[in-house]
Amino acid sequence: MTEPTVTASTTGPGAGAGASPSGEQAVLRRTPLDEVHRALGARMVAFAAWEMPVQYVAIIHEHRTVRAIRHSMPATMPGVAW
Repeated sequence: MTEPTVTASTTGPGAGAGASPSGEQAVLRRTPLDEVHRALGARMVAFAAWEMPVQYVAIIHEHRTVRAIRHSMPATMPGVAW
């Protein structure tokens, strides 16, 4: 089975890890869930030769969601220290 690929610039802002200083085009692999991530509005970046999702909504929304979830949990749970 061949993996879908995409080419991306390896120089300039947002260049992935291991970017080539010569300005070559890198071939990025896509995960089997790539279409799902894109349908959910993911912001994709190059990471270790893969195109990966890093964010789905504004970072402040994610921050507030995590804070809300954290505040709904008890300070300690049996056998788990938060």
